[in-house]
Amino acid sequence: MKKLNKVLFCVLNWGLGHASRSTPVIEFLISKGIQVDIASDGDALVLLQQKFPKSKFIELPPYKIQYSKSAKALPFKLLCQVPKLIKSAEKEKNILHTILDSNQNYDLIISDNRYGCYSSSLPSIIICHQLNIRLPKALSWLNKINNKLLANFNSIWLPDNEDNLSGNLSSTRLKHSRIGLLSSYSKTEVKKDIDFLIVLSGPEPQRSLLEIKLLHSVPLNSKIVMVRGTSVQSETNIEFEHYNLASQKIMNDLLNRAKLVISRSGYSSIMDYKTLGTPAILIPTPGQTEQEYLANYLNDNSQFKMVNQKDISPEMFNWLSISNSGKQKGPIKLNEEALINSLNNVGLAIPT
Repeated sequence: MKKLNKVLFCVLNWGLGHASRSTPVIEFLISKGIQVDIASDGDALVLLQQKFPKSKFIELPPYKIQYSKSAKALPFKLLCQVPKLIKSAEKEKNILHTILDSNQNYDLIISDNRYGCYSSSLPSIIICHQLNIRLPKALSWLNKINNKLLANFNSIWLPDNEDNLSGNLSSTRLKHSRIGLLSSYSKTEVKKDIDFLIVLSGPEPQRSLLEIKLLHSVPLNSKIVMVRGTSVQSETNIEFEHYNLASQKIMNDLLNRAKLVISRSGYSSIMDYKTLGTPAILIPTPGQTEQEYLANYLNDNSQFKMVNQKDISPEMFNWLSISNSGKQKGPIKLNEEALINSLNNVGLAIPT
């Protein structure tokens, strides 16, 4: 079995969730003395550069996904962008081949949802929780394309545990390994002095639309902090503490100090809140079927409450349930044993 010495780790820039959830896997590999080169783009690349300043970074082409303002139009707007997505995946695949041609020392490629980042000459693993994409019936055929793309990889790492936080999103016949919940944050004992932490992310224009609606609804007599999730400066005068992009250290502090988080219902964010036991109001991106499913799936959990974007109001800030806060069934973290076993199955051994 070949010893794993060098990894090319490719991360999707679609919000900051993929960069956040990739962090514990990268940390684990580095802790074993493995060199990890990181490839991404945009704000995800900036975030990872802040976290891993000693790593080598490679810029990949952006996917440039755009959301619609209308929930009903979003699935079809995304459908119209499928050719662009395929083109971007092909472009990143060509860049990947150029990288591999110039550097033959990589032992493994790990991709967090970048479908073009694989090689027939190297073991390639994809981190993905959408093994069964939630789609309108008219677009259900896209799951066949998704399965075909996933089949290009030697292994699939599902960021989930036996509690099945991902629900039906991970319902599949594809062979995969559950590697535990991935979060770059850890629980600390600090004073809960932030009443409401607003965490924004995701493609435009929906990120900005949510920001505007929340700014018109937040109770300004409370302690509020906002992380805008973009490097673009706000055109609005925000009258409370806020950050455009926050480092992992700052985010860890804010999440531990928060009594309640308000954010999109992205899977990576939900893993973070589950890890910390933090109550959260989940506002799915209108028309984004994965987020709508997850928010609804978790709505009967006393740690989470679903609020549709059109229903945002000052009254929603009165909700708070802490009955599940900090109470977990077992350790919520990277399942190192499952990860190591999966690497062994593709002929690679972690250094001892």
